[in-house]
Amino acid sequence: MNEIVPRSNAVIPIDTINYAVTFIRIRSQGHAPNHCDIGSATGFFFRNGSRRYLVTNRHVIVHEDSNFYPDNILIRVHASRDSNVPNRDISIPLYGPDHQRRWLEHGNHNIDVVAIPINAYIQPEDNIEYFCPDDLPPSNLIIGVQENCMVIGYPRGFYDDTHNLPVYRLATIASAYGVSFRGNRYFLVDATLLEGTSGSPVILPSGLATRTIDITTGTVTTTIGAHAPNRLLGINSGGYIELEGLNRVWYANLITEIISYDDSDNAGEQPAPPS
Repeated sequence: MNEIVPRSNAVIPIDTINYAVTFIRIRSQGHAPNHCDIGSATGFFFRNGSRRYLVTNRHVIVHEDSNFYPDNILIRVHASRDSNVPNRDISIPLYGPDHQRRWLEHGNHNIDVVAIPINAYIQPEDNIEYFCPDDLPPSNLIIGVQENCMVIGYPRGFYDDTHNLPVYRLATIASAYGVSFRGNRYFLVDATLLEGTSGSPVILPSGLATRTIDITTGTVTTTIGAHAPNRLLGINSGGYIELEGLNRVWYANLITEIISYDDSDNAGEQPAPPS
C-alpha cells in the first residue's frame, strides 16, 4: 500500500476568512533584555478605505484593575499568496516614544474593543483578508435568537500552527440581537469558548435565505435563493463566570465608531503604564 504523504506546501482552496484572523501573543519586556510572553488572544483585520487595523479586546492589551500593562504584541500573518506555510511574525509596540498609547478605543472605556493601526507593519506580499464596514449587518436584517453563528480564534493558543489557520466554534444567539443587553452594547451567545478567544470575530455565516424588515411598515420579507454573504456580528469578550456557556459579544458597529478617533485629538490620551 502506498503511503499518502500530506503536501504541507500545496495550494489548497480554502475560505479566505481564514486569512482575516490572527493569533496574538501578548508580551512584556519591562527591564529585561527581551520580551516575554504573558498571554495569548485573538485578533482580526479591518479596513476602512486605505486604513488598516487590528481589532481585539481592550483587556487583551491593558487592564488597569489587574495591573496588566503589556508593552508589545506579536501577530503572525501569511507571507505568501501561493502557499499557507510561509508566515512571518509582526511585532507591534503598544506605546510610542512619548509613552502614549498607539491603539484607538471608544470614548466609553467600559467598551471592551480596541483598534490598532497597522498600515506601517503590513507588506504588499502579505496574504491578509480584511473585514470592512460593508460586512456589518444592514440595519433591516433580522437576526433571530438561537440562530447559529461561528466564532473564529485560538482557544488556549490551539490552532493549526503548521499552516497558521484558526479553529472554529459553533455558537447560537442567546439574547435579542440589536438590543443592548442590560444596557451594555453587547449581546450574548451560547457556546463553549475558552480563554484565548478574547477578540475573536463572531460571524453570521453566508446562507441562501434572509429576513428583512421594512422599518416604516413593519413588513417582514423572507428572501430565499439569493446568496447572503458572511456578516460580522461582533467581537467576543469572554463569558459570565456565574453562567457557564454565555459569552459577551460587543456589537461590530462599535469598530466604525472607534476608528473615527483616528483623526481626532482623543487618540493618544491613554496614560503610559506605571514604571
